[in-house]
Amino acid sequence: YLNAGPTNETYLDDGAALAFVATETKRDGVSKEKQSDYRTIQIEAKLLSPSQLNPASLSLRYLDGEKNEIEIETVSSSTAMYYEVPVEECISLGATATGEKEYLVVILGNTGFGNTALSFSNVKSNGYTLSNPLNNSKTEKVKDYISKEVAGDNLFVSITPTDYVESKVWHFKEWTVTVANGKLDHNNPEFRMYYVKANGRKTAIKVIAEYVKTTDSGDVYSLSFKAPNATGQFPVQLHAIDDGKESKEYIQTIMKVW
Repeated sequence: YLNAGPTNETYLDDGAALAFVATETKRDGVSKEKQSDYRTIQIEAKLLSPSQLNPASLSLRYLDGEKNEIEIETVSSSTAMYYEVPVEECISLGATATGEKEYLVVILGNTGFGNTALSFSNVKSNGYTLSNPLNNSKTEKVKDYISKEVAGDNLFVSITPTDYVESKVWHFKEWTVTVANGKLDHNNPEFRMYYVKANGRKTAIKVIAEYVKTTDSGDVYSLSFKAPNATGQFPVQLHAIDDGKESKEYIQTIMKVW
């Protein structure tokens, strides 16, 4: 998720979550009783534009073993800060063959309240290794909390914007987007782009796509678009059009307009 959003940011709607498995590691020279003193996981989060959007704070939450939503802290700052995750209160997956405890950590999305969203931008850990929950040996238990089918069927791979664009001007083939191989028609690729204003309103941007090449990561398309009649930095969402229907999934980045 560190590479999925604008400037390595991830926004989650209220039906989505960040999930990973945390497996204990042992610190050399430290007694068994003191090992937990050196274990911590912190997630970096901030509130998007609290002065412009409503409400001015959101609850940072995780899921416990009973599927209860537990608050870590209320986030009310637009400056990214680290918040400690109570790992041992998260979902226990038991122990590894060598006795290290494992936990499924699920950080919940939170954009279902007005126009405000939490932004996640980094995670730090000490005394744990972090891994993909869908590759865990206890897959069946993990699937009680997250869906392998949904998580493993992503349409978008990445998007590459330029640093700045000029307002009210057509920009030709300056941006590229990579889509999972074979998902779209190379001869007639269609996308729909929106920029998101401070009040949360989405405004469509005219965009034309052209197939460029196929790589190991996916199919690459160039994007030509007319920049909005506005200046500033805007979240931009790109949807694919398949059989005349706009994809529910989208990829987001920041458009810097001067």
